[in-house]
Amino acid sequence: MQIGLKSDDKKSSIFDGISELLEGRVQVKPRSKGRVQLELAPNALEFIETEKFLDGPNLHYPQYAVVRDFFELLCPQCNDLENIYSKIDPLMIGADDDTAQQHRDNQVLFKHNICPKCGFEKLQNPHQFNNYNELIGVVGMRGGKSVLVACMSAAIIHELLCVDSLQEKLGLVKSQEIDGAFVAASGEQASETIYGHFRGFYDNSPWFQEYRRALLDLEILDSTLRRGELYWATEKSIHFKEKHIRIKSLTSNSGSIAGKTRIFAVIDELSRMDAGDSKRSATEVYRVLKRSLITIKASVERLRRSGVYSVPDARMFCISSPMFEDDKSMMLLKQSEKSDKMFAFHRTTWEFNPDISKEDLADEFATDPLGAERDYAANPPGSENPLILNTAIIEICVDKNRVSNFTTREVFFEEVLDEFKFSYIKPELTDFKYKNVAEYVIHCDPGQRQDSFCLAMGHLEDDIVVIDGAIECRPIHKNNRQGLPPRDVYFPAMTDIIMKLSRVLSIRFLSYDRWNSTEQIHKLRTSRIAAFQKNLSRDDHVRFVNSMAANKVRFPKRENEFIDPTIARNMPCAKALWELKRLNDDGVRVDHPPGGTNDMIQCYVGVHRLLLHPEEVISIPELKKEQRKQRMHGSNRKKIGQVVKLSPKGLRR
Repeated sequence: MQIGLKSDDKKSSIFDGISELLEGRVQVKPRSKGRVQLELAPNALEFIETEKFLDGPNLHYPQYAVVRDFFELLCPQCNDLENIYSKIDPLMIGADDDTAQQHRDNQVLFKHNICPKCGFEKLQNPHQFNNYNELIGVVGMRGGKSVLVACMSAAIIHELLCVDSLQEKLGLVKSQEIDGAFVAASGEQASETIYGHFRGFYDNSPWFQEYRRALLDLEILDSTLRRGELYWATEKSIHFKEKHIRIKSLTSNSGSIAGKTRIFAVIDELSRMDAGDSKRSATEVYRVLKRSLITIKASVERLRRSGVYSVPDARMFCISSPMFEDDKSMMLLKQSEKSDKMFAFHRTTWEFNPDISKEDLADEFATDPLGAERDYAANPPGSENPLILNTAIIEICVDKNRVSNFTTREVFFEEVLDEFKFSYIKPELTDFKYKNVAEYVIHCDPGQRQDSFCLAMGHLEDDIVVIDGAIECRPIHKNNRQGLPPRDVYFPAMTDIIMKLSRVLSIRFLSYDRWNSTEQIHKLRTSRIAAFQKNLSRDDHVRFVNSMAANKVRFPKRENEFIDPTIARNMPCAKALWELKRLNDDGVRVDHPPGGTNDMIQCYVGVHRLLLHPEEVISIPELKKEQRKQRMHGSNRKKIGQVVKLSPKGLRR
């Protein structure tokens, strides 16, 4: 069908239809809706690239492949899918246009969900496809991702406008307004990125503009219609009133984007939105927008259970160049590996946009290698301003042959006081190992409800700091993923562990972070354990990293190389190294990135400080007093942290 007014003659041009109206040969039905016929493009690629539809750009092969695969346009009967995905697609990155076009022409794509070669019907075989409803794209800057997603968004809007009685098919009220949203960090950014690109395509698209003119002409010719009753547009919105579909450009204030029923949403530069949990944060904006799609998704799922696949699903696009390794877009990229509804791609600038080569960016890599690696290679550091620029030194310091000296298990229990019940979690030390009796130091970072209570122990071997082991007791928060009831850390259990260790090991010094530690320190001092209180400084972190760079630190190996230690419990050594890679240094303070943690790695840094710079924790008079005490005990008590020969406690020679 061609765009035009419904008439007995069905002229090929909308202008012929309008001329018939003007001449009085066609009668306008008062206030009737849906009187403009819309031609549905054979598929999203043809809509984007064909002159009579969007009249968009001829896509480079990597961009073409994203559209092809998100909309699942390859016929499984007429294409060797394994060969295309594993061989041809990788070879086409950087290929010349003629070669890429030749391979494109050899691929058989669905048209109107039917294979033009073999007649295979996609909608009759839905279980052979993923039916993606979310796209995650992480691409280097200047890669053309915003233009591509603007084109794909236009294809989706065109598809929605072509569905007759969309609301009724979805089980909604006929007059229900359905929204589509383009969301950016600011209004200025929205106009300059995806929505700006979309609006540029829209304003120059033959298909959209013929439809717009048809609606405006009908408003003029039908005396029962008021201006703006079928169509209305502003700089930041388009309202197809006859279809009850609204397209809006919005900013990342989650309060203003909540409460709408949406059928598609686009988030631009997700990683560059606010971090943390504020209303403008990437996490909150993503959550609110995804929930706004639930009504449509539930309706579509109900239709699909009854065998109806012709109604479009609610869809979401999230694209960005990355900021740091655990920003929202990078986390979604990892999450997509476990979801068959999320289509994801991760490309460098020069892979996704062949018009820019890596050689073109040589000056950027020479003057700012870390920033260029993040911005163009889409390979972000552990944090926005990483403390460790070369994370390879972390792996050099890991002793692959040594595990933590501690073996622990988590214990859940309750305490009842009258009508009140308190739920706790505590670590239980089931075993600890050591080859030589040494003078150890311990650093603790206490957390009760939000952060973990962490402990690390270490000693010196010659001039090398050896981290012997670590213990973490992590609270269980409300609304956790596992659905467990919340539990606080039971603080007395940690001091009990230290006391148990002190009865077997020689603990020289012990230090705490200042928060929530005074009572424990007093108890330990009463038991003749030299416990002190001092927060870690930026200098402490810098000295720690310098020791790592000099290969003067040894870490126990991770409990598991593949499991995420921020999700899995009781993996303190893996978590410490995970946090170390992500420490953020703003030049004044070293801290975790927004939404991250640093409680376990703080203990490693604290152990390093106690062993090499005890004067940073203990006042000089106190330190001299301790040193005099050591001299009085004779030569078998040597320099702090050095291995000494002692008989096991409780035995006599």
